[in-house]
Amino acid sequence: MKNCILLVAMACFFLFQAEITFAKKFEIPKFESGSSKLVKEKFADLSFTGPFSKGEEFSVADNPILLPPSMSGAAVVIVPGCTGVQSYNENDMLRWSEVFLAEGYVVAIVNPTISPRPKKNCGGKKSQSASRGVKDIYDAVTAAASIDGVDKTKIFVIGFSLGAQNGAKAIWQKNIDVAVKNELATPAGVIGIYGGCQYGDGRPSKKYVYKDTILPLLWLMGGKDTEAPPKSCRVLKAINKKNKLSQSHLYKEATHCWDCKGLDGFKKKAGNGDPVIYKFDAEVTKDSEKRALAFISSILN
Repeated sequence: MKNCILLVAMACFFLFQAEITFAKKFEIPKFESGSSKLVKEKFADLSFTGPFSKGEEFSVADNPILLPPSMSGAAVVIVPGCTGVQSYNENDMLRWSEVFLAEGYVVAIVNPTISPRPKKNCGGKKSQSASRGVKDIYDAVTAAASIDGVDKTKIFVIGFSLGAQNGAKAIWQKNIDVAVKNELATPAGVIGIYGGCQYGDGRPSKKYVYKDTILPLLWLMGGKDTEAPPKSCRVLKAINKKNKLSQSHLYKEATHCWDCKGLDGFKKKAGNGDPVIYKFDAEVTKDSEKRALAFISSILN
């Protein structure tokens, strides 16, 4: 009987120790409020694969770091929307990668829904916190900064939909202060593609883009985007005025996901309650690529 009690006690002790280890392992700064407090997260930080040179095999879904034929010293982190990297957007991620690799930029592709994380992080009740989304941005920038030949002051983020929103939140002044305090690498600038500055159903909606955004921001919007409506982005005027390197542009006829070849014609109800349709627009996509490259060049030069 005594042996049984002893075994149960030992098991409880080891379980308790495991719980402590688990909590410590997944504690990250509370980036949702720009606070220095730590929050406990369900999922571990992302790890990255590579780096891979041209011709080497890699998986787009495994957070790969890709090397250009000739390095310029800069890097770009690519962050997809709330579904992460899936079969229907892999080619879009690769196309954007080629745009930056051709300029000599190292590329890190982020998959925020990699296993064991849930396959989606969408809608009003997301499976991951806003803190985790922002931490993913910093972790990707830090991974890119670890590559030989990359200047840690020349790493940019381009995000799509929720990826854009988390990217913008990563350069909110309060979060930059927290990141620096935690010795995390920070972006030189962020490019947001069809992201919402505020998102939700208005009771109230979550905020992602703040007036005191202190680093350069390029924000591209679609006039027919009902998932992330441009009307949520009045804050951009103040940001552009404060930071001369920041810019915004509205494509009047573009919908959400205008660069998504694999989702052309897709329909759904968005997290804000509005009906949504995606229409691929090759012309707008090409112009988005040009504006992204020009934005990066304006900061590097």
